[in-house]
Amino acid sequence: MAELTICMPSRRPLDGSRAAIDSALAFCEARDALLIVSDNSGDAAKKAHLKALSPRLTYIESDSDSAYANMFRAVEAASTPFIMPMGDDDAILFDPAGSALDLDDLGFDYIGVLPTTESFVPGAEQSHVQGFSLEQDSAGERLIAYIQNSPINNAGFYSILRREVWLSTMDLFLRAHPTKAGSSDWALTLSMFSAGKMAHDPSICYRYNAEKWAGAAQIEATIRDIMVEAGLPEEAVRCQTLFLFLDVFVLINRVGSPLSIDERQRLGKLTVNHFLGAFIQEVADKPTLYAEGITGLAEMALDETDSFSQFQLAVLMAERLKPGLKDKYVAFIQASISGT
Repeated sequence: MAELTICMPSRRPLDGSRAAIDSALAFCEARDALLIVSDNSGDAAKKAHLKALSPRLTYIESDSDSAYANMFRAVEAASTPFIMPMGDDDAILFDPAGSALDLDDLGFDYIGVLPTTESFVPGAEQSHVQGFSLEQDSAGERLIAYIQNSPINNAGFYSILRREVWLSTMDLFLRAHPTKAGSSDWALTLSMFSAGKMAHDPSICYRYNAEKWAGAAQIEATIRDIMVEAGLPEEAVRCQTLFLFLDVFVLINRVGSPLSIDERQRLGKLTVNHFLGAFIQEVADKPTLYAEGITGLAEMALDETDSFSQFQLAVLMAERLKPGLKDKYVAFIQASISGT
């Protein structure tokens, strides 16, 4: 019986997504896994091709208007205990001679498995390959270790994870997140990886298309587009670390998290020191770049010692960037700690 389902939201037409789908199916055949494609492309030829392609593939015709919502639809339709998100411009490869990690053997304190990741830019000669596990006992140590091991991009978002952990985290995000910005994938990944250990399976290689993250100018343009699409002003590009802090702080405190209350409190303090502290330093270095009032609030947060009070001050900073965000972030943290 299959333990893993690859879940692919797909907006590209057949020609643009065929290679990714074919690689996923080849993997499923070799590793006794399943594939779900949630397709919101509207491409009739793609629908006809995929519906008859393989008994391992479940095709969903989707009307979801965002990649996150479409991905959620695919994972929700899966019935296996483990899922693996996959982009429709990426590829998944496997070593036929390699010994695959048995998901049945994962301990209760493990929430998933990291593949080896190859980040590539189409047409470029070089790629970046990384492979590691996150088996530290402390949630904070796992969070910091992931950041240190993934300096280029967040390809770890495309890892094998326990379906219930993924669904509960993404359900909160889709129900209550103030902007649902595409850049929130970092916070989602960090919150999930802090919730449990991640093993490493070197026999799986996830090829991540990093074309949008090729070079400083392209990265800045991509992030600006993401912020504007999420309804934020362009200057929000300078507040990425602030939003990362807010999102991680909320997501790690969700009700039903595998972490104990004490672990969540320690992790909350670490996120203040690591992420909010970094943003405060950015403001201190170039105060004239930030919206009026943010500098004073950053100084207040620096003098505060209670992590929840520091979160509240960070929410007020977001409000200075765009009116209305304060109430939305208050609703987000309330949904997280209440589960409603």
